[in-house]
Amino acid sequence: MNEQDLHKKVWEAARAREILENESWQWAFATIEEDIYTQWKSSKGEADRENLHKFHLMLNKVRETLESRVQTGQLAELTLAHHKTLADRAKEIWRS
Repeated sequence: MNEQDLHKKVWEAARAREILENESWQWAFATIEEDIYTQWKSSKGEADRENLHKFHLMLNKVRETLESRVQTGQLAELTLAHHKTLADRAKEIWRS
């Protein structure tokens, strides 16, 4: 992966982190999750519970996707730092 791609991953991670840390997002996620749980407790049939379980899985998939983007960005940051260290070492060798 080239440096431009790595910088893009870092930028995308920052955007995902902004969403995950946003109070409105956290409120909406918690509210939806609680609504699913409440409906599941009062559901009458297995089909209803199965649908609610699918909704809950999808809701978690949204969060996991954002968290994955953050982790990918963290790895990209480490890779960029490693590249910089290697470049700095190479400069020192050429100067000697």
